[in-house]
Amino acid sequence: MKRLALFMTSTIILLLAIVLLVAPYFIGGMIKNQYEELLAAGSLQQGMVQVETTRYQRGWWHSEAETVVEVIDEDLLSWAIAYRDAIERDAGVGRFTVQHRLSHGPFILSQQGLQWALALINSEVVVSEAWADIFNEPVGQRSPLTLTTRLGWQGKADMQAVSPPLHHTLDVPGAKNLIDLQWGGLMGQFEIDVPLDAMKAHITAPHFALALPGRHIELQEFIVDVDAQRNVMLWAGNAAAQLRYVGLSRDDAPVIHALELHAATLSMHGETFEEAFSSELEFNAGRLIINEDAYGALHYDMVLERLDTEALANIIRIQREYSGPEQTVLLLEWVTPLLSHGLTLTKRFQLETVEGPLQANSHLSLAEVDLPGMSNPLAILGALQFELFLRFPPAVAQNILSTWEVRQLVAKDEASPDDRNLSKRAQALAEERLATLLQEGTLLRDETGGYTFRAELKQGAFSINGVPFQLGVPR
Repeated sequence: MKRLALFMTSTIILLLAIVLLVAPYFIGGMIKNQYEELLAAGSLQQGMVQVETTRYQRGWWHSEAETVVEVIDEDLLSWAIAYRDAIERDAGVGRFTVQHRLSHGPFILSQQGLQWALALINSEVVVSEAWADIFNEPVGQRSPLTLTTRLGWQGKADMQAVSPPLHHTLDVPGAKNLIDLQWGGLMGQFEIDVPLDAMKAHITAPHFALALPGRHIELQEFIVDVDAQRNVMLWAGNAAAQLRYVGLSRDDAPVIHALELHAATLSMHGETFEEAFSSELEFNAGRLIINEDAYGALHYDMVLERLDTEALANIIRIQREYSGPEQTVLLLEWVTPLLSHGLTLTKRFQLETVEGPLQANSHLSLAEVDLPGMSNPLAILGALQFELFLRFPPAVAQNILSTWEVRQLVAKDEASPDDRNLSKRAQALAEERLATLLQEGTLLRDETGGYTFRAELKQGAFSINGVPFQLGVPR
């Protein structure tokens, strides 16, 4: 009996040892599939970057991979292009290489101890030639960002992102100013359902500032929280961001060349119910500074209800995958289905000034119209309701009209941007235009001395400040 028990125990131990020795190899194949799904989903959903795997070498206990991340968002690229022009290099500043080391499960020994997981992926961004000077590291050095991802057994992934603090000044020959980068570091915690069907995230960054010739951006105490799920190509859930300070400046901007926000918060919520999608957005700031003008609290919110989920998802897909006339034709095919449930859109904006609030409120609603009725302008007009209310403090109204007159004078070649009398001419024209708008009844004065404007469309009747206007609608 003892020999039998010893034999059975030895056999079980041997089988377990064989399983543990063989398992990592087969798990390596499973890891590759999940790895590619995660990268593909991330590239597709963001719409800001493209991710391509350039190398994948599968081993028994470990695998190695290399991906190239390319920024395609035009707003993000504008800063990268400005940096490229400043350093006078034609290197790909919008491209990054990331190297990965994948440890196969089921048991993985890491710095956190022995882990039970499908895989543990350590990823590091490699400094390219374009960024070598500003990171003060030789080409190929890994330092700007590291990611540690733990792949679980049920399609779950936990990720930690760490970026160390950095402060570097780059002296560029011939540039008007030095390039100065201040980066306070970053910490991020993520929980992801592979392939990116749901995500929770908490990201903190204490400080970021980048000064390039002619432009500057600065963020202080940046915190982001996300808890969202994906439905087709739409994200539903909650997201919130806090920033103690935001500063932007650009010398070549035509109107707003400097902007500051203090104590800013942003919250977003989206949900799908049956076949309709609704979303809410709210933004607040304790203080706003535009150019040299300081204002008080800023509030903006938007509520969108009852958009068709499938149509909206297809419109997003078409915008990402097509361009030019082909995109326009495909988008028009989905306009009618998009409005099949009707919709409601409400926006509110308020900015506190010393002369009272600047307000802009709008409400748009479209009742459900059957598909044949969507081709009848009268049916659409009867189902549509719209209301717009604007209130301008006197000084703000004068500034808006003066700015508009400046642009008109320059556009018509009646004055040059360097004309010393341009501002005075624009102010005089703005005063004349303001008097005309008051005389015509387009603007009204309220009890506080501000200017108001109201437009309404209800049951096919349109009015401005209560005065009916006839709409010519084709039958």
